Amino acid sequence: MVMRTLRNKVSLIIWLSAVLLIAMVVGLVAPNFMAGGKNLAGAAAVVDGQPVDAQEYSEALDARLEQARQAQGGDLSEADSTRVRRETLNSLIDEELAFDHAKSLGQTMSPEEFRRQLESDPSLQDGQGHFDESRYEQILQMQAEQGVTWQQAEQHFQRAMLLGKVRDFWATQAVLTPSDEAEAEARYNRRVKATALVWDLARLRAQVRPTDDELHTYYSENKQQWAKPAQVKLRQILVRADFGAATATAEAKADHILARLKAGADFKALASTENSDDASRKSAGDLGWVAHDDLRHVVLADAAFSLKKGQFSRVIYTSDGYTIIKVEDRRPGFEPTFANSRDKAAKALGTQRAATLAASLAQRALAALGKGETMEAAAKETQATVLRTGWFGRDDALALPALGASPDFAKGMLSLDLGASLPEPVTTAKAVAVAVLTDEKAGGAPAKAADADARAAAARQDAIAARTKSLYQAWIVALRKKADIVDQSGVL
Repeated sequence: MVMRTLRNKVSLIIWLSAVLLIAMVVGLVAPNFMAGGKNLAGAAAVVDGQPVDAQEYSEALDARLEQARQAQGGDLSEADSTRVRRETLNSLIDEELAFDHAKSLGQTMSPEEFRRQLESDPSLQDGQGHFDESRYEQILQMQAEQGVTWQQAEQHFQRAMLLGKVRDFWATQAVLTPSDEAEAEARYNRRVKATALVWDLARLRAQVRPTDDELHTYYSENKQQWAKPAQVKLRQILVRADFGAATATAEAKADHILARLKAGADFKALASTENSDDASRKSAGDLGWVAHDDLRHVVLADAAFSLKKGQFSRVIYTSDGYTIIKVEDRRPGFEPTFANSRDKAAKALGTQRAATLAASLAQRALAALGKGETMEAAAKETQATVLRTGWFGRDDALALPALGASPDFAKGMLSLDLGASLPEPVTTAKAVAVAVLTDEKAGGAPAKAADADARAAAARQDAIAARTKSLYQAWIVALRKKADIVDQSGVL
């Protein structure tokens, strides 16, 4: 459908990313078009007479199920699949309600306003800041190839923009009092303790040792990631050549430099004075370590890899000018074979499987905690280690040392209320963890005024976002109570 097609054409519709993100916040994807014909019989649900298109629901569901499988590291249980189906359909119903009742908030999206927003988008403007009609026509052409008329496509985009205006409306209602701001800042700066369930990947690798046949397959599919091309360490002297007589002058200068090098002049010293541009002179022409394909001129690459360590080239002409290069060092490449890459394949595949297993165990533990089981019971069921942290703040990257450096863990825990658990596991190269917030206390603001101001601003932003979400959800709940919602898919 339209949204999936657009996502697959990101390079042509960068401008639409903000609009799509807004639609994602309200629901997963925008539902059916605002076209006049309404196929209620084939709808996944009907909301006050408006259809939630079954195909849109199917595509949204596929995306969410895939996200859930990736998060869990494997197939979903029937209960998890049912939960995702309900969440997906409910998000589309909520979006339909938001769209249908936007006018009650004073929010509209006329064709004229849509066009103004379209023409003001930087991604659809040319180098002079003018609207480039051809870029927009490319988008409409892509939709036409999928059987979508330009009227339907524009209505679809208008809908997404209107839903964005609805979110913006609730953001304007999320006003904080001085007391709210002080509370938000205190919450932001507090220090907490957590109890975590941790799955160490090194330990789990011992449980998922791959067979030789599996290693052969993995090696065959991934061997190029271990290949390393041969490299040379290069230094160059470039004399740029313009047109006409200047070209002959540049060539003569390069020939004179080459003669001086042959007479024993120091290459680095000449590169510091004779290169044509300031940057090259400052670096004494140092190009660092390069592979053959790193050099954009094949003639230079061929010359570089034909020289021995310490040798310099003849004068070589390219479109950049006249160049002399010197090979200061060489190092061989690495061509993988199964014999010399077996250990790498075993470690990589083992780590991959351990991470998949850990993710699956972590999801099981979260489900157990959600049912009221203790951390100890969940740990026993899922092979986890129970670890308790000391006091930590938002910026403590080593709050849970078993994870290694992980700023995400601290930030995630500081977003929770006391007694709540992380909604998703935190994963690092060392381990996977879920955790419950077990204690909290006041924490001081940073000593530097600038840092304190930045934290206060971030705290206020978080509080406004939370208030906006709460207001929007309360509005949707109120609309649901009055709405005539018919589930035609049997999901709810």
